[in-house]
Amino acid sequence: MILVDFSQIMVSNLMVMIARNEYDPIFFRHWVLNSLRQYNVKFRGDYGEMTICCDSPSWRREYFPHYKMNRKKKRAADDIDWDSVFKNFNETIEMIDNNFPYKVLRVDKSEADDIIAVSVKNFRETTQEPILIISSDKDFMQLKKHGNVKQYCPRNKKFINEVTDLEVIHDNLLVHIITGDTSDGIPNIFSDDDALVNEEKKQNRATKKRVEDVKNEIKSNLINKYSSAISRNTVLIDLDKIPDYVVSEIIEHINKDRKGNMKKCFSYLMKNHYKELIKRIDDFKPLKYGGE
Repeated sequence: MILVDFSQIMVSNLMVMIARNEYDPIFFRHWVLNSLRQYNVKFRGDYGEMTICCDSPSWRREYFPHYKMNRKKKRAADDIDWDSVFKNFNETIEMIDNNFPYKVLRVDKSEADDIIAVSVKNFRETTQEPILIISSDKDFMQLKKHGNVKQYCPRNKKFINEVTDLEVIHDNLLVHIITGDTSDGIPNIFSDDDALVNEEKKQNRATKKRVEDVKNEIKSNLINKYSSAISRNTVLIDLDKIPDYVVSEIIEHINKDRKGNMKKCFSYLMKNHYKELIKRIDDFKPLKYGGE
């Protein structure tokens, strides 16, 4: 199974096009499709069929209102027409879902992180076939505990986080919880909830010794003064804490049949005159693990 963190694929292509002053919605879709083609032909022989995992507005924002608000502020400050971009993102997802031979998972209140985590656990209940996650997100290191899970970073085109020791995986998760995740607007446990969104505040330092001390207290089940913040960050970061109603909704979508197929894929490429992709049409063909 190949699980693609699709927002990363779209955003990375978008940023390259903007940097070159070449952004065009139709050309953008060509780039995104070519990325999927490359990943499919590169990895299908070793990992099987590809699933596209997409973001929706997250349950985490309901739990923690500051979640990813720093990204929203940053977008508001730049000169990109994000409304138009997000409209194109949505249309691209629908286009792939309706035409291409991959399962596309977009679930209400779920991020791609949630979909990937639930897919890994659900898949592991029935098979030990290898799983590949295509994403640079460090959150997925915790999924290595399920065994035979690898992660490929599209940014530097390398496999990452080749850790399999369960204790190391658990320790890394604890450090992540303690130090937070600034890119997602999650402060470290030593700081106020709004430390990353309030311009009058800043995070308190998470020194190596401080982090190590708290990590050992958590492992020893000792109560400390940061217990509330630890609980906050655990819910936001630990992929075992996805709410049951979200998990159920994701599994329901996993069990649905895909809409697209190779015939629809070919028709779409022909209709839109994607000549270079038509030449490589066989690269889009999905393969089951260990077979055709």
